[in-house]
Amino acid sequence: GKTPKNYDTVYSFGHYHTTVQGDFLRLVLTADRKNNDTVDPFLELTTDHMVFVEGNRAIPASLVKVGDKVVLADGELSAVRYIQTVSRVGAYAPFTESGSLVVNGVQASSFVAFQDAEYLTVGGVQTPFSFQWLAYTFESVHRIMYRIGFGSETYSEDGISSWVYVPWKMTQWLLLQHSLGIWIVMVPVVLILALLHMFESYFITIAL
Repeated sequence: GKTPKNYDTVYSFGHYHTTVQGDFLRLVLTADRKNNDTVDPFLELTTDHMVFVEGNRAIPASLVKVGDKVVLADGELSAVRYIQTVSRVGAYAPFTESGSLVVNGVQASSFVAFQDAEYLTVGGVQTPFSFQWLAYTFESVHRIMYRIGFGSETYSEDGISSWVYVPWKMTQWLLLQHSLGIWIVMVPVVLILALLHMFESYFITIAL
């Protein structure tokens, strides 16, 4: 959920691995002195996992710099004081119906970016499609299937959900191809995703 009073459904885990060890970025923010907070809030996430910054933009953690303002659970902003690299055991990426979640009082995305950027770039051209929008829209089918009772899943040895693994691998492969091929594949895929998202919105409306 986006605030402590606004809960959200976790319908899946894109990544769930209890024993894997890896490096994470630790974003240490500025405590709210007005509320007499003495502990600096922080968020730990992989470099490609996205976090919400000023303007409600979702960017990969690798792009966050000291001084950038990160969105907190209540919608307020907090400046990044410093950034560390830490080693942790376990990797978890909860998928919520809103596509965002709150961790340690900080708003984070459920998703990762496939490039070190906010928007998908093809052949040096920045598209209008943010990775947050692409990932959230792609998950429309998964969310619909979950709502009608067909959301069961398994996980690969790396802890990647069966709903995510093949599309994740295919996207990684596609982004290594010639830009013309990427455009040829991407345009119809984006159109299909947009239609599926519209159907999901309609499905939710009639279900309420």
